Amino acid sequence: MTDSTISLAEQHDKIALLKELLTPRVVGLTKCKIGALADGGYILAQELIPEHRVVYSLGIGDDVSFDLEIAKTCDRILQFDGTIPDLPHNNPKFVFTNANIDSAAMNDNMRSIPEHEHQNNILLKMDIEGAEYELLAGLEMDNLLKISQICMELHFPIMASSSCIDLLMLLTSEFELFHLHVNNAALTISGPGYKVMVDDLPNLLELTFIRKDKCLFSKRETRAFPLEGFDYPNLPNLPDIPANWWLQL
Repeated sequence: MTDSTISLAEQHDKIALLKELLTPRVVGLTKCKIGALADGGYILAQELIPEHRVVYSLGIGDDVSFDLEIAKTCDRILQFDGTIPDLPHNNPKFVFTNANIDSAAMNDNMRSIPEHEHQNNILLKMDIEGAEYELLAGLEMDNLLKISQICMELHFPIMASSSCIDLLMLLTSEFELFHLHVNNAALTISGPGYKVMVDDLPNLLELTFIRKDKCLFSKRETRAFPLEGFDYPNLPNLPDIPANWWLQL
């Protein structure tokens, strides 16, 4: 997945395209924060929350603050995480599977549950450490379009620029990028070839996508992020990282 042999010119072109694809849009919907203010919480479109009867939560770890809050309005939350033996907290609406899920299993799961057949307002929340590329790219289109809102962690978009471009082109063909926040945990990562950011584009992002038919309109965002009252540092002991590359495009 990592682009390790491309030239500087190729990298520059890919970063420019990534910046365009990662330009947030104003879509006429209201932002709200669900879950923890720090790591574990995500921005959603408030108007869509009552429509989400089924929620997929992929990657749980030690934080279920998002799941607990969204459980107040949905019918069922299907949770998958093979890195923990059990949930840190439970809820009658939680259905936990101690396994990581890939695109094949996700497609099978969405096909096998009868209530999914007529669902087109599923909420997908995911933080799966880079596996988001395979999972989303491998979802059958009819299953992808059953999802009306996606909130997710995007890992290493610069290092995996080719895979990331393919994924974002797929998503932005059917969804609008509603919100973006730089995860300041990027400041703590190290490893061969790793950079916190390249040309103002960071290597760790939280994104929220809204399916286009749910948007009232779409226009380029004119504000710099983070947004006061919505965005908070994932790691409170480190500063938040600003994002505004779309204002220079």
